[in-house]
Amino acid sequence: MKLRGFRIELDEISAVLRRHPGVKEAVATLNEQSGGYKHLAAYVVTSPDDSAKPEELRHFLRATLPD
Repeated sequence: MKLRGFRIELDEISAVLRRHPGVKEAVATLNEQSGGYKHLAAYVVTSPDDSAKPEELRHFLRATLPD
């Protein structure tokens, strides 16, 4: 899929999120709103003993995936 001219692999994003110790399950999706606005979203289920914060997960993704 493409977002703002960049190729995006949603399965790769989901797989990387699942590698985080605080994440039990994850899925990434490309949402499109009226007017053609698209945005990337990820939904996660955290492990019962850990609640990973959104900024922590963003940092984890940035350290693992290309810009």
